[in-house]
Amino acid sequence: MIIVLVKIIPRPGQKQVILDLFQSVSGPTSMKSGCMECSIYDKFNDDETILYLEQWSSMEALQQHIVSVIYNRVLAAMEFACEQPEIYFHEISHTRGFEFVEALREQPPRES
Repeated sequence: MIIVLVKIIPRPGQKQVILDLFQSVSGPTSMKSGCMECSIYDKFNDDETILYLEQWSSMEALQQHIVSVIYNRVLAAMEFACEQPEIYFHEISHTRGFEFVEALREQPPRES
């Protein structure tokens, strides 16, 4: 699984432009084969930062998406940033669910 995270701080007055671009990508991207999630977040503690998240089942699916025409909108959104956007591609080899929390909580509590 690959998680893509884009963090953008918009130029003054450009926040809605970026949100609109990401919104126009989100629906079609979510429908693509291999896309597990496509979300847009407006950070609460910093009202100007926008986070765009994609989750892909394979590197091949992600690569096809990056070279697609619709990805031009993601790149266009980055042009409205007031500083260099941050983009991260996290390759996940192992994922655990709530059973991880349960297993740890079954152990005797530790002194803090």
